[in-house]
Amino acid sequence: MIVESSNAATASFAAGARLRDVEEKRLNERLSAHDTVFLHWEHPEQPMHVAECLVYDGHFTAAELIKMIQDRVHLLPRYRQMIVSPPLGIAPPTWEDDPDFDVANHVEEGMLPSPGDDNVLSRVGGELFVELLDRNRPLWKATVLQGHESGGTIVFLKLHHAMVDGVSSIDLLEVLHDTEPNAPAPPPPTKPWQPRPVPGAASRFADAVVDQAGTVAGRVRRAVGGLDPRGARQRLDQLRTVARTAVDTTPMVFRRAPVTPFNQPISAAREFAWLELPFDHVQTTRKQLGATVNDMVLTILGGALGRYMRRHGFDTDGVKLRIMCPVSTRRQDQHGALGNMVSMVVVEVDVGLDDPLERLQAVRDEMQRLKAADQAGGLHDLMSVMMALPAPAFSLPFRYAPRRYWPHNITSTNVAGPRTPLFLGPHELLHWYPFGVQWNDNGLFLCTLS
Repeated sequence: MIVESSNAATASFAAGARLRDVEEKRLNERLSAHDTVFLHWEHPEQPMHVAECLVYDGHFTAAELIKMIQDRVHLLPRYRQMIVSPPLGIAPPTWEDDPDFDVANHVEEGMLPSPGDDNVLSRVGGELFVELLDRNRPLWKATVLQGHESGGTIVFLKLHHAMVDGVSSIDLLEVLHDTEPNAPAPPPPTKPWQPRPVPGAASRFADAVVDQAGTVAGRVRRAVGGLDPRGARQRLDQLRTVARTAVDTTPMVFRRAPVTPFNQPISAAREFAWLELPFDHVQTTRKQLGATVNDMVLTILGGALGRYMRRHGFDTDGVKLRIMCPVSTRRQDQHGALGNMVSMVVVEVDVGLDDPLERLQAVRDEMQRLKAADQAGGLHDLMSVMMALPAPAFSLPFRYAPRRYWPHNITSTNVAGPRTPLFLGPHELLHWYPFGVQWNDNGLFLCTLS
C-alpha cells in the first residue's frame, strides 16, 4: 500500500476489539467481487495468498503456538470460517463456520536444513509459499521452523488474499501479539463457540438468488437516484475522474511495457530475499528531501532495477518501467475489517537516470501527477463498474481468459507496520519479512514494511 509515514497511524492493539465488532455483525457475509477475483485467479503456478516470515527470539514449539492462537481465536472469527460456493456459481461464495475447526489443523512444525542460515530460510520460505491452501478449511496456515542459526524461532504464516489485503493482514497479526512480554491472554468469550451449521445446497441456492435480486434492486435504486439533481455535481466529478483515468490508462493495455528480465511466464518456484534499513535514517532523509517514504522506495527501486538490467545487457536509456502500486481505500474507521479495500496506481519510473536526486524528483513529479488526476479513485470506480456485473459474467474473464502479459512490469507495495515492539508470549518479534502475490508474467514483487 502507498503509505506516507508522516501521517501513518500508530499500531493500535484495539485491533482485536475492532475485528470482533466488525466480524460479529458480518460473520456469514458473502465475499465481495473483489475478494472473489483472488479465488478465480489461483492455480498451481500462481498461489493467491500473502505470507509473513516472522523471526522471534528464543525457542517455542508448534504446540505452544497452537495454545497462543487458541487463546485469541475468538477475536479472529474469520480464522474459523471456510469458503462455501452456491450451486452453479450464481453468486460469490459465502464465509461459513468450519464445523470441524481445530487450530491444530493449521499449524505445522519443521526444521531448517543445515546450516540454517538466511540463504536456507529464503529457499525453504519459497518452498512453503507455493503450497496452495486447502479450500475445504479456513484459508490460513502457520509453519513453525526450528534450526535457524540465530537460535530463534521462525513462523511462516500464509493468509489467502480473498480474506485479507496488506493492511488487514497487519491488523490480524496485531491481535496475536502484545506490546509487553508475557502479557496475559485476553478474556475468553462469555460462552463457548459453537459453529453454525453449513447451509445445504438448496438453502445456498435460494440465498444466492435473493442476494442477486437485492443487488439488482440496489442498482436500480442508484440509477433512479442518479436523476436527483442534488447529487449531480458529485456524480459529474466522479464521471470526469473515471473518463480521465480511462484515457490515461487505456493506452497501457495495448502498449506493451518495456522488455525486462523478469517479465516472463512464471512457474511455481519462488524465492525471497530481504534488506533491512534503519527507519529513522529513512525518515530523516525523506524529510530533508521533501519526499514521502513511498517516493524513497520507488527511487531506490528504480536505481536497483536499472543497474540489474544494464548488467544483463538491457538498454535502459530513456526506459520507464511501469510499477503497479496498490493503494488502500480503507478509511480509518475500517481498520480491522477484513477483505480487500484496495485500488492501484501505475507509476512510470525512469530506470536510466543514474543520479538518485534526479530520479527522486522524477518520481515525485509522477506521483503528484497521479494524485492530482486521482488515478487510484478512477481505477477504483472502473473496477466497481466491472464488479457490478452478475457473478457468473464477472467471473468468466478471471477463470478462462488466456494468461497474457500485463501492462506493468513489477508490483511494489508499501505497508505501515507496528511502531512498538511486539511479543508472542515472552518472545520478541525481531524481524518481519512480507511476501506478496505474483501473477501471470510478473516475476518480481517488492513488499516494503515499515
